[in-house]
Amino acid sequence: LMNSYTCVCIVNACAKWVLLEMGRNVHSAAIVESVWCENELVVATALVKMYGRCGALEDARTVFDLMQAKDLITWSSIMGAYTHNNHGLEAIQLYHLMKNSCFVPDQITCLCAIDACSCIRELKEGQRIHVVVLESGYSHDIVMSSSLVNMYGKCRDPERAMLVFAQIPDKNLITWNSAIGIFAANGRNEEAISFFRQMQLEGICPDVSTYISVLNACNTISLLEDGKRLHSRVVLGGLHGDIILQTAMIAMYGKCEALGLAKELFHQIMYPDAISWCAIITACMHNGHDREALGYFQQMYHLRGLHADAAIFVSVLDACGKLSVLDKGQNLHSAIVENRHDRDITVATALINMYGKCGSPHNAEMVFRRIDGCRNMVTWSAMIAAYAHNGYEKEAIGLFRKMEDQCIVPNEVTSRSVLTACSYAGEIMSGLHSFVSRGHINGLSPTEEEHSLSIIDLLGRAGRLDEAEDVVNWVPKEKKVMAWACLLGACRMHDDVDRGVKIAANLFELAPDNVASYISLSNLYAASSSVI
Repeated sequence: LMNSYTCVCIVNACAKWVLLEMGRNVHSAAIVESVWCENELVVATALVKMYGRCGALEDARTVFDLMQAKDLITWSSIMGAYTHNNHGLEAIQLYHLMKNSCFVPDQITCLCAIDACSCIRELKEGQRIHVVVLESGYSHDIVMSSSLVNMYGKCRDPERAMLVFAQIPDKNLITWNSAIGIFAANGRNEEAISFFRQMQLEGICPDVSTYISVLNACNTISLLEDGKRLHSRVVLGGLHGDIILQTAMIAMYGKCEALGLAKELFHQIMYPDAISWCAIITACMHNGHDREALGYFQQMYHLRGLHADAAIFVSVLDACGKLSVLDKGQNLHSAIVENRHDRDITVATALINMYGKCGSPHNAEMVFRRIDGCRNMVTWSAMIAAYAHNGYEKEAIGLFRKMEDQCIVPNEVTSRSVLTACSYAGEIMSGLHSFVSRGHINGLSPTEEEHSLSIIDLLGRAGRLDEAEDVVNWVPKEKKVMAWACLLGACRMHDDVDRGVKIAANLFELAPDNVASYISLSNLYAASSSVI
């Protein structure tokens, strides 16, 4: 017969090996054999952990809610279950519910709450929990400090992360890895490499996680030599057979524009997994080798029989769009449906983009219609662009107005597509009026003001100087100098000296010390062979 001890041991094993059905069977047996009543707190807490580990959050919450008594371990277990499944907000809500139930957070519950903040990048809540950690005297614990460093890094506050890091007296490998990872994730690549060197000077040997973080930091051609040195260290350290490291090095070489080295390394992997294939496909795409990217995908999917994830499909769809290979794009679409990625909003948007670039807006429209209810601004923009770039100007303008009716603010891609559509449809002023009437130009946010300058530039390049000047009159006063300067450049492009002189006079009045205005006017006269 099963007792509470054997029950907990079996449940923990199910959690370790993610054996959900077996765990449910053990749960049922525990109820039938009254093991539950024997030691409810211990058994139920183990079940909460197991269900969380196996991704069965509803089961974990049901067990938790039915418990007559709870302790801090139980609360930590349910918070950990939600965080493990990327439900950080619910984990933080449970943390507050625990405090409202008169439980004082211990070190473990604080760690769980910090991890939840990292999960959803909730900086303010993380700072509040940091205060609790300081007040409770937990900040001297190295695991707690490492979690705080990681949390601030994930929340895009590397300066505060480094303040916590600097206060750790005896830094270990985990702490150094957190700091290096933060710099790499926040684009501070030189600092990540510098910390990697400093770590070794202090006698800490790097592990696989360290190398992955530093390799991620080597993401431009200027850091290629650093990446090569890291590759050599990996080989000397006997880690070159690790597929995760090999994949990271393929990605590094791809970003550093060393595609030949990326391909050479990839072909050394005896049994590449889906992530390795994704790395080489992405490397080809990054270096403009779209046809090779498609070739690698076909090898992976059709010859090796590996399942592709959403990220791979998005990359390969982009390649199909660039190459305008509609048949291959349609084959990909079928594979996406087979793999049940067609409801993924990122994949659906990539499909719309691909069909638009391949001259098939009707197929793009079919995808767009199927994702009604979960569209975002990028999806709307993709569909508008698909219409505009294929000569369906009225449809593009109509969809843009529907987008506005749903209070979705357009991005630069949307606006350029609509302006193009209006231009071809002979409705430039109608389209611009739509922007203005909804506040997209008259608004005071920097993004919208910059967008109005983009419209002036586009109209100016198209020779629509009258319309461009009308847009300048809508620009807020503080942006007038930039707007007039943009239009003056267009006057030079189209040899409109009279308009250029008038615009220059406005610039001289608004910014008499702006030397660039005098140079632009001089260039305008020189280009038109006029004499001052």
